[in-house]
Amino acid sequence: MPLTPITGEMQQQPLNDNFSYLNTRINSINLAVYNVKDIAYGAIGDGITPDTASILSAISAAFTAGGGTVFFPYGDYKITATLTVDKSIYIESDGATLSWYGGALPILTCGGNAVTTLYRLFLKGLIVDGRGLATIGVNIVDLQDGMFENLLIKSCVTTGIYFTNTAGLVYPSGFCKFKDIKIQQREGSTPSGHGIVIDGKGTGAEGTTISIFDNIRIEHANGDGVMFVDYGDGMEFNKLFTWRANTETGIGVHYTSTLTTSPYPNNSGTIFINPILTAGMKIDNPSPVGNYGITVLNIDCTNVNTGITVPIYGPGAADVNGFDTLGRKYGIGKVNSGREISTSDRFKFMNFDSAGQFLYTNDGVWKTSVTAGGSIFDPGNVGGGCQVYTNAALNDISAFYDTTALGSSGVTVTNKPIMMIETAAIDLADTKYRFGFMDAITDPPTNGIYIEGTAPGNWKIVCRAAGVEASVDTGVAIAIEARTWLIYARSDHAVFYTKLNTSTHYTYFDAITTNIPTVALDTVFLVKALAADNKDLRVLNYMISHDLE
Repeated sequence: MPLTPITGEMQQQPLNDNFSYLNTRINSINLAVYNVKDIAYGAIGDGITPDTASILSAISAAFTAGGGTVFFPYGDYKITATLTVDKSIYIESDGATLSWYGGALPILTCGGNAVTTLYRLFLKGLIVDGRGLATIGVNIVDLQDGMFENLLIKSCVTTGIYFTNTAGLVYPSGFCKFKDIKIQQREGSTPSGHGIVIDGKGTGAEGTTISIFDNIRIEHANGDGVMFVDYGDGMEFNKLFTWRANTETGIGVHYTSTLTTSPYPNNSGTIFINPILTAGMKIDNPSPVGNYGITVLNIDCTNVNTGITVPIYGPGAADVNGFDTLGRKYGIGKVNSGREISTSDRFKFMNFDSAGQFLYTNDGVWKTSVTAGGSIFDPGNVGGGCQVYTNAALNDISAFYDTTALGSSGVTVTNKPIMMIETAAIDLADTKYRFGFMDAITDPPTNGIYIEGTAPGNWKIVCRAAGVEASVDTGVAIAIEARTWLIYARSDHAVFYTKLNTSTHYTYFDAITTNIPTVALDTVFLVKALAADNKDLRVLNYMISHDLE
């Protein structure tokens, strides 16, 4: 029999983004418990007897009494019709399974009723099994302050978790927490099913908004791990893991909006922290109101199988630049610095294929780089990367850059370019290295903002305009050490930073305020032999972007 319940209907709380009310509610222990197997409700949980009506009876009793916890003891509950939970209650289990035996419908629908928004609903500890029959595992609509924790959702035809709202309601769906959730969409008739779909409705004033996804694991196949459709803003994903095989077609995180007009930003302000996406991330290219303000920190694609190539597109017009953070067998694999995408963004990303060819993309399609002298090859060293090396001749220069003629359509300081370069350890004497923004591969270029060093010797930072140079000796010796460099250029100054790849903090070198070139520049990596011998430079990671301010 149920314990003495609390009394009085739950009152609507003001919207907030710190979830304080939600946490307080979850931690409370003075709620009545409604066991679905109690004789008053009669669920069996043997996987044979239909339990839908019994479960809905327990849910209704809890709500009628003013709230409480509907508890599912361990068992297999046969569900033949959608469990619509439009009550502000707590649903908890210690591992019970809701097995679907109905038609092409959701197993659980959690939230409002298309007339009002529901506040506070909690779902914890269940296994939700679509058995290749249910369309959606957990359908969340018109809900705020929801908590979904320690769930296993599997074998749903279209979607594991579908997060949406009803167009026209005053408030959006949002301010929810999703924690410790595993979604499996690789079984039976569900290989095209998505893991999580965020699909806001309306004009953008409603939609889906600020919610937290923590420690989410999604196994998908030809469906996407996480799909953003429309009006999903302010989402935070921490430790998201998505996986599929290299013969399958799903994308780890996929932004699919094709909206062309909107009074509000669409799919904006989402942050991904430490995601592992074995099928990458793709941001479709709809319009200036599409997908933007997306921050990705420490994305890890080291588990990508050879042959998976999913470009990452920036938003905006058709000529927007893009990047691919996948890496390949010997590629980058991990972007340690992360970066942000904006509607005004223009950037390039460079990578290496399994044969060691240096590639770049500025529209989501891989292109081949140009070399000058020497060759580019994959040395097969641990960590991969791309190696450019000279021929065995004094003063021989080898370089790589993109296929656009140097200086014809490159970056300019008015765009506030930023470059990150990660190199392997450099230990060759009698060699000059130069990398950064330049207008030529001559030694020296006429115009440029770059880092230069002659081994043995120190690294120096350089700005050259019309053949006139301003430089600073950094005091950092060229040594057997792998380093990462940052160059940030503006029309009135250029600043330089560096760190050992084993360090977590950058060291600021200096700002050069004179001889800043204003002509168009390209990105160049150059090595010059100062003795009659092969010399090389191995670049592990390279990214170019610009200041979004």
